Amino acid sequence: MTRYPRWIRALLAGVALTWIGCPSLHVEWADYNPGSFAPMDRFAFAPEPQLSANAGRADLEIRRANRALATHEMREALEAKGYQHDAASPDYTVHFLMGEGAKDVYQPYGSNLQGELDVWFVRRGETDRFWHGWAALTLYGEIDATKEIKEAAVRVLGPVPPRR
Repeated sequence: MTRYPRWIRALLAGVALTWIGCPSLHVEWADYNPGSFAPMDRFAFAPEPQLSANAGRADLEIRRANRALATHEMREALEAKGYQHDAASPDYTVHFLMGEGAKDVYQPYGSNLQGELDVWFVRRGETDRFWHGWAALTLYGEIDATKEIKEAAVRVLGPVPPRR
C-alpha cells in the first residue's frame, strides 16, 4: 500500500469534502425573446397544484413551504425588475413545478439529491408559453433547500428584461 505524505492526504481530503458538499446548479432558457415582454407589466402566479403526501404529513408541509419560498423569491425577483404582482388582472401568468419531473420536491436518488425548478410564462387568455427557464440542481451530500431554492429562483429569472 502506498503511503502519501500527510500534506497530500490533507489536500486530497479537503478537495473531496469540497466536492461532496457542493451543489451543481445548471440554468437554461428556451422560448426566450426579450421583446415578448414589451407590452407586459403585471403578473400573477398560476394556482398551486394539488399536492399529495409522498412520505406523510411532514413531507407535505415541507413541500408546501418550499413552493411558498419559490413563489416569494420569484415575486421579489420580478418586482425588482419593475413588474407588478396583480392577481386580478395580470398580463401574464407564472407557472412552475419543483422537483424531478411532475413531482414537487427535491428527491433523493441513490447518494445524490436532485431537484429542478421549471418556470414558464403564459400570456393572459393564451395557452402557449412565451418564456421558459429552468434550473436543475444536483447535490452530493447535505441539501440546504432554502438556499438552493432562493438561488435557483433568482438565477432562472435573471434574463427577464427589466421594465424600468
